[in-house]
Amino acid sequence: MVKFKCVIADDNLIELDTLEFYLKKIEKIEIIATCKTGLEVFQILAEQKVDIVFSDIDMPDLNGIDLLKSVKNPPIFIFITSFGDYAVESFNLDVIDFILKPLTFDRLLKATDKAFEYLEIKKTVRNEDKSKDDYFFIKDANGLTKLNYQDVVNIESYGDFSKVYTISGNKSQLVLANLKSIENQLPNDIFIRIHRQHIININHLIGIKNGDVILTQEKVIPLSATFKQNLDNILNHKIITRIS
Repeated sequence: MVKFKCVIADDNLIELDTLEFYLKKIEKIEIIATCKTGLEVFQILAEQKVDIVFSDIDMPDLNGIDLLKSVKNPPIFIFITSFGDYAVESFNLDVIDFILKPLTFDRLLKATDKAFEYLEIKKTVRNEDKSKDDYFFIKDANGLTKLNYQDVVNIESYGDFSKVYTISGNKSQLVLANLKSIENQLPNDIFIRIHRQHIININHLIGIKNGDVILTQEKVIPLSATFKQNLDNILNHKIITRIS
């Protein structure tokens, strides 16, 4: 089953615990972080791919509204707040749902169902669009260079830059794009995030040993526990157990 990666945020610890308790009952939800401030959420979104953010609005450092405004290409947001005055501004920012406290499980369930439906439709449309292509372009001062998906082995993060490694003599090209931006542009059934600093081409995966991923040309990439489940979900239907 596909699980959706979620971050939850509330500066009230009791309400944060209640939200976490309810969400753990929902099978499609995977909570990757619980936060007490909007700034914590902002930092996580800068580093990881997140599908849904469940957030209070009135929080220290960075409130929920300003958090949403500050994120480029934000994930789905569901606001859970005591203040109904925020509703109009929230929906103008295209939040998927706006829940007034006190939070109840049935109301949260309606919001998550709406989010799941939206994400499934978005994924279908995105994959249909991407399946028409099998290449992308790298832009530099001299123009554009075409790279076929099949030629890309892996992509490594260098902060605001990334290195794209190809099968041609293990060559690499440095591009002005962070890993999250690249991840959002490439088809997620081919290019899989396996580490905070690494995306691999699943077609160049040779094996997994001792917590590392082995790629074409015997390249070894660390497999992070944070992203292991995502890779397992993709590979599960292709695994045949050998009897020793």
